[in-house]
Amino acid sequence: MLVESTKRGILSWVYAADGAQFASRFEKTKHLRKISQVSLSFRDGLYFVESDGETVAVARKSRLSLQYRNGVQNRRASLMAEYCVPDGLIRAGDFVIDCGANIGEFSVVCAKAGAKVVAFEPDIAEFRALSQNAKDLEIMPIQAALWKDSGEMQFYDANSTGDSSLMDQGRTSNSYTVKTIRLDDCEDVPDTRVRLIK
Repeated sequence: MLVESTKRGILSWVYAADGAQFASRFEKTKHLRKISQVSLSFRDGLYFVESDGETVAVARKSRLSLQYRNGVQNRRASLMAEYCVPDGLIRAGDFVIDCGANIGEFSVVCAKAGAKVVAFEPDIAEFRALSQNAKDLEIMPIQAALWKDSGEMQFYDANSTGDSSLMDQGRTSNSYTVKTIRLDDCEDVPDTRVRLIK
């Protein structure tokens, strides 16, 4: 009982911090949580999770929780399973459209399989992480929301829970105007066969 209460106290201490202080506390205590194969750092306003020789930029501390506990590659594999994408579906030369790309984890897996990806993400923080994760890969990040009309709309930011939307779901008080684009109006989407739209 004392051990569990001590662990809860340590976790509270870790998660009470933000930014570089959070990353430092995470590193100091990760052995207690048996996640020593994962390293965390903070720079340029983003968290960087490193494991398995891979690095992923994450925009928000709240999205770190247990997603990377077993490493970056396991996280990406579970994400593909969550989206029901079987091994071998995405091949070299395929074209993929990632709608609501978030930080680009799905896009990265597709690009590493040899696909060219156009990744749409309207959220400011998530787009910064997406741009970082897209570096050196065949991913074209576009900061816009796909919609039936090109223009602007109110964006309801609930990304800490993955519930952001152009529709007010009543889950956030934070909203701002974002660019919207019709897929047909996007010049970065070539006139070619699309293998997958997520």
